[in-house]
Amino acid sequence: MKIAFRRIHKTPLEFELTQEDLLIKGTLEHFRSTIMLMKANITGTYPRNCDVCATEIKCSIDEEVKLYINDGIYEGSDNELLEIVEMMDEMVDIDEILNSELELIRTDYYSCEACSSREDDDVDY
Repeated sequence: MKIAFRRIHKTPLEFELTQEDLLIKGTLEHFRSTIMLMKANITGTYPRNCDVCATEIKCSIDEEVKLYINDGIYEGSDNELLEIVEMMDEMVDIDEILNSELELIRTDYYSCEACSSREDDDVDY
């Protein structure tokens, strides 16, 4: 789903996107100059492998996302806007943002219930 920057104003523009078993729902609003503010929530489940035994597991997600999105390359020096997403084609690409947020979440360590219980049994206190 792509939304043109010119459609985003001070009044929040609501959006909703479903991708497989995931839902991203939120708003986009004009923040300042060429910068938009996205507030959203990602919910649902996604497949991944256990980092211990490689068994495929379904992971639940319920994450709040707050991003600043700039139309083009951001050249400011604001400490407030350390994490800003740059979009180059005058469009906010919600699919791309969802995929990059999921990739960040997938970098966490995950273990299935069987491996988690084994790890708990192996801990010496």
